[in-house]
Amino acid sequence: ELIEKEIKPGEDYNICRYVDNFYVFYNEIEKIGIIEDEIKEGLDFFKMHLNDSKKESIARPFFTKKSMAISEATSICENYFESHLKKITQKNSTIYYISPGYNLNFKNFSLALRRACHLADSDYESISCFLIAALKIRIQKLSSSQDEIIKKIHTEEYKNLELEKESYIENLSNYLVAAIEMCMHIYTLSPSVASSMDAAIILIITSQILKKHNPDHFKHAREKVQMWLSRLIESPSIKTITSNEHATQIEILNIFCALDAFFDGEHNLKKFLIGNLQDRK
Repeated sequence: ELIEKEIKPGEDYNICRYVDNFYVFYNEIEKIGIIEDEIKEGLDFFKMHLNDSKKESIARPFFTKKSMAISEATSICENYFESHLKKITQKNSTIYYISPGYNLNFKNFSLALRRACHLADSDYESISCFLIAALKIRIQKLSSSQDEIIKKIHTEEYKNLELEKESYIENLSNYLVAAIEMCMHIYTLSPSVASSMDAAIILIITSQILKKHNPDHFKHAREKVQMWLSRLIESPSIKTITSNEHATQIEILNIFCALDAFFDGEHNLKKFLIGNLQDRK
């Protein structure tokens, strides 16, 4: 239809689709109305329509609110997830470890989240999945390396790292407890099905490492998890998605399933938390 109107694809315009979003790139503003009309007619054939409330026009250079949000979220990753995560590349593998001195300033982290959303003129939903997934990847990297690092910390192979076993375990534990706090804070602000899976994985992996290498920090982490679960249940975001009186949403169930990693066999706690959730309904 557009060719008949002498508007040629690849020359005058290009249309890209991602899930249910259309991205129309064009050279002349006079032609965009014609292009949009043709899209509407094509959708109408399938009993579909464009959502005018989501329509947005952006000029070059292309930098959307989502782009800004992800850019700011990437900065958070570098400052809070990545800054003390180091790696050693070997012949057949890469070993990850925590460098000395990691200490989370939770207030600054919370401010960084708010700043990212403010600068992007967006909400927590725009960065929460990205951040929790990014944190999960880093925790998985650590998980694959810690047994070897702790076992060989004083050997010639890792002597150049200048790590002491006790202080290293302390640094690692601080990082993992901080990861739990950051993860649960982000998740409480904007829970979703996708991020619930990643958050559950973070909880399980951190519990396994702490339980094995630092039982005292494991107990500390349990207290943090219990505190954040209470906050999650009381949060407005959970109240919104748990309005169905006959079902508990997967955003909650995935987190509850991960509780066994910290509270295995402590069924009274689960009953208490679920009871609180039911009371909220």
